[in-house]
Amino acid sequence: AERAALDFPPAARLASVTGSPSAVAEFLHSVPSWADVLGPVPSADGTERVLLRVARRRGPELSAALKGANGVRSARKGEAVRVEVDPRTLA
Repeated sequence: AERAALDFPPAARLASVTGSPSAVAEFLHSVPSWADVLGPVPSADGTERVLLRVARRRGPELSAALKGANGVRSARKGEAVRVEVDPRTLA
């Protein structure tokens, strides 16, 4: 019930994007405008984390958009980011 009230999985779909502040900022340029961007939140190790939230029905579209964005970053030899869809924990 609490997760549904917050629009967290399984009521919605989330993706976590973690990397250096510059890599996360660059990655966010490829995020669809219909995704809610929560963050960024800095970590003690110097990385940042952003959560992307979409309606459950848009989960497949979000996954496809993130895969495409990661492919473009890889082809350009961009700095790596870690993308996790529906992370088990938010800690």
